[in-house]
Amino acid sequence: MADPADQTPHHGRWTLYRHLEAGARVLLVDGPREVDGIEYWQIYPSTHGYTVPLGWAPAASADGAVNLDPFQPLCPQIETLTAAALGALNGLEALSCFGSQELTLRGLVTCSFGIADGILAGPMMNSNIWCSMDDALGLMGPVITALHSDTANTPVFTGTYEVRGHFDDPGAQECYGTPFGTSLNGSHNPGDPGAMQECRTFFVVTAAEELTNE
Repeated sequence: MADPADQTPHHGRWTLYRHLEAGARVLLVDGPREVDGIEYWQIYPSTHGYTVPLGWAPAASADGAVNLDPFQPLCPQIETLTAAALGALNGLEALSCFGSQELTLRGLVTCSFGIADGILAGPMMNSNIWCSMDDALGLMGPVITALHSDTANTPVFTGTYEVRGHFDDPGAQECYGTPFGTSLNGSHNPGDPGAMQECRTFFVVTAAEELTNE
């Protein structure tokens, strides 16, 4: 986004969010930018408009009424972190709690073979293999999907694993929205604005070790 001095909301050069419901949770992506004494933040409201430019919202209206109020989710303790605790958070909350911090989880990994297309694609996505831990947290990335290599003979793979991974994976910058009938495998550089923010909320596995004695 260029200098807001020549891209003011009053001239229609910004995309503004005018009708978000009170209490809607949003992710602050950029800002603040001050225009005519009003502070604006670029936000992602997770409306799945992946290819639509992200919008801006004033922190407060001209009469001083607060529009954007900070919210801190109740974050699980890292020392006792489980897949269930992470899965209980929505994606924006998990991203807010942990950012790109590397996390370690133990549990039952299940990967299923299927066919999917459309909606969202990126380097951590797979059109044919879907994995989760303890049926609570989706696991993304080639490290975890590579565990399920024998899809022809084993439609569902299970095993007890220790995995390391993070949210806010750098590959999110290459995510893009796709129409139905399009593979989820692939990447664009740069990605689509909303798709990049959505992919930041995915838990991407960087290492997986089988726990044979568990």
